[in-house]
Amino acid sequence: MPIWNKAISATSPGSGINFILGWALGHAAVTGRFGEGDLASILAHQARSRPGPTHTAGPDRSLSQGTGGWADLGTPEEPQ
Repeated sequence: MPIWNKAISATSPGSGINFILGWALGHAAVTGRFGEGDLASILAHQARSRPGPTHTAGPDRSLSQGTGGWADLGTPEEPQ
């Protein structure tokens, strides 16, 4: 059975993997990976990967990168 048929049958109600499969299908769509074996590869990677650190905003911490990168914009370059 092709992987896409397996994916469609796995999304039936009560299958228990709707969230993971939905995430993998969304990831495939965003990255344009629809070749043979791509969905299986994405699912396999997700199964063996560990989640990275989470970043949360709070009253004393922002998730914004700030404007420091724009500080040099418009300043003349020094001759070398």
